[in-house]
Order: sequence, then C-alpha cells, then structure tokens
Amino acid sequence: MTRIAVHHWQHRIAPVFDIGGEILVLGNGAGTREEHLLQCSEPLHRAEELCALSVGTLICGAISRSMSEALAARGITVVGFVAGDLDRVVAAWEHGGLDETFAMPGCRGACRGRGAGEQRAAGFGPRRAETPVPVASEDCSDIGPGGQRRRARRGGRGPGGCGLPGRDG
Repeated sequence: MTRIAVHHWQHRIAPVFDIGGEILVLGNGAGTREEHLLQCSEPLHRAEELCALSVGTLICGAISRSMSEALAARGITVVGFVAGDLDRVVAAWEHGGLDETFAMPGCRGACRGRGAGEQRAAGFGPRRAETPVPVASEDCSDIGPGGQRRRARRGGRGPGGCGLPGRDG
C-alpha cells in the first residue's frame, strides 16, 4: 500500500505545489502521520523525493503541467486543485474522498482539462495518467524521467545540488 502526501501551509492546503515544500505524509498504519520538508523545486527531483517517501498519491492545490507530468512518470496520482483546512481535507479523504466543496475557488469543474486537471476523472478525485510508467525499483533512485534506468552518479549530492544522496550510496 502506498502513502498519501498532503501539501500544506499554515494548516491549510497550500495554494501551489510547485513552490513551498511542507507535506504531511499519511502512513499505512493506524493514523500514522509524518511531516516532511521537500528540498527540491525542480519537477523531476521533487518527484524523486516523493517516490523515496513511498508516496503514491499527492493531494495539493494548483500544480503546473510539468510538475504533474513528472509525478505521473513516477506513478504518483495527483489530486490537484484542492483547497481547505488541512484536517478537514484529510478527514474527507480518509472517509471516502473529496467532493466539490474542496475544489479551489473558481475551479468547480472549470479547472478540469488544465494542468493536473487532465489527470482527474470526470468527478473531483484522483486518476492515474493514461499510461503510467512502470517503476522497476522500489526506491526509484535509478529510474530516469522516461522510465529507463540511468547510470549511477558519483558524489554525495543528488542532481541539481538539492541534497539528495548520491546514486551509489
């Protein structure tokens, strides 16, 4: 089972996933919650960070097309254009999903077909990209943006200098 990440700021769903980095990760167990601060802002690196945390679904506010595509390439489902109080959104998700009352202002159906909205079903909820890229390794550390394995990198910092560990340990 994969974990759920909720992007938030000041105890509300953050307005834009591409900036800022506080996420609440809901674990696989009884009410397990962990706070994490994402270090990278570049789409592929941010997707790697979420993958390393075993996140399978991201709940967030607005999200750019490039960011949603990078997440979809890692098999992460995006539930975008969500707004509201963090606890209320989490409770709604845990009790069967989100409805239109949690849509960002101006997005009650209007945001479908834009950016991450293309990945959502006709209803307000998660949907995987039409052709998710299979992930060959559990930690995704050796998978490139197109799903192919990449060469191991040397050194202690990840790509883009964001502080992720090097590929060979």
